[in-house]
Amino acid sequence: MRAFLALPVEGEAADALARRQGHIPGARAVDPGDFHLTMAFLGDQPEAQLFDLLPDIAEAAGARLDVTLTGPVLLGGKAARAVALDAARDPALLARQTRLEHLLRASGLDLERRRFRPHVTLFRLPRRPDPDMPAHIQRWLTAAASLPPVVFEAAELRLYRSTLTADGPVYDTIAELPLSPGR
Repeated sequence: MRAFLALPVEGEAADALARRQGHIPGARAVDPGDFHLTMAFLGDQPEAQLFDLLPDIAEAAGARLDVTLTGPVLLGGKAARAVALDAARDPALLARQTRLEHLLRASGLDLERRRFRPHVTLFRLPRRPDPDMPAHIQRWLTAAASLPPVVFEAAELRLYRSTLTADGPVYDTIAELPLSPGR
């Protein structure tokens, strides 16, 4: 099962992001129901092993935390694949991600080596963009940069299954792990 652990973005924060999305011609807007901040990409893993790890993951997930989504960013280097909002590199968020990754590796999962860049994806970009797309993206980035941050309380960590399709990934929630009320 291709899977990842993420903090869902819901409620007022998801509504604020949806309003912020607007339109980039040729880009595919992420459905607001799919907004999330990935904490650990697990890749293809045996489903039974992931379910066995859920109690340990729930313990490592810790307490609720506030996440601040700041400026817009292009992801994917020269051949940008997505437009997102970066998350502030809050020490509590970074420590949580590190704790989860250490747990997963210590449990024997073979994870890809990826630098953690906390963000929420708003648009996916085509492999072969229209020649006008860079200008459209730049206009959106400029407008989005002037907007205030979006803050949300991460109250839950979810295990998602990701199924790749021709229309983009489809996410299914496999497990919901509430974060403890204490901060």
